[in-house]
Amino acid sequence: MQKANHIVSFFNGSHYWGGQLKITASAEKITCGLKKNYELRWYTLILLALSVLLHQLALNILIACSDARKVMAGFSTVNTDVVAIVQDDSFWLWVEWAMAVACPFVDTIAECEGRSVTLADCMLQFLAAACKLSLLDAKDTDDMAHACIVVDKCILKMATPIHCLALFLHPLYCKLAVVNIPGFTLRDLKRTALMIAKEKWGWGE
Repeated sequence: MQKANHIVSFFNGSHYWGGQLKITASAEKITCGLKKNYELRWYTLILLALSVLLHQLALNILIACSDARKVMAGFSTVNTDVVAIVQDDSFWLWVEWAMAVACPFVDTIAECEGRSVTLADCMLQFLAAACKLSLLDAKDTDDMAHACIVVDKCILKMATPIHCLALFLHPLYCKLAVVNIPGFTLRDLKRTALMIAKEKWGWGE
């Protein structure tokens, strides 16, 4: 991800080469620009890397030009480390894989930002994204295993008792809410419902 950020920093920081990339990208019918990373959060980093991936062809076309590597007409060249990154096939393979893993969750965040979205909808969206992750055919099994572990931990953190109860109470999703895992059993859901009844509605024993 640092390499993708380095590409963006160079072209967004260079008036000349940033303009050349924009012209080259437009010729390839790419209308969006390279995303700036305003904060070190994975959501913005993913959008940044996705914008780099969309510019893959334009970047390769641009650095193949003679003036990209040799000073001509007084203009500076593209930094050699940027050229090396763009020409590195393993970098693009990694970006493609990272996008395949992350994009379902980026889409989920976008879907869950609406005011009409319920807690049950949020849970279902994240479960669907996790399902897409499990269906990926990853060549690097270590990276895939790590991604699955991270997602499992994050979902367990997000799946609060109230979220699970909301999923259970939805007529279409209820069967997804009950599993034989501590914190997600039917007994746990009953306990959560009773807690809400006591604390929010003042029900007695």
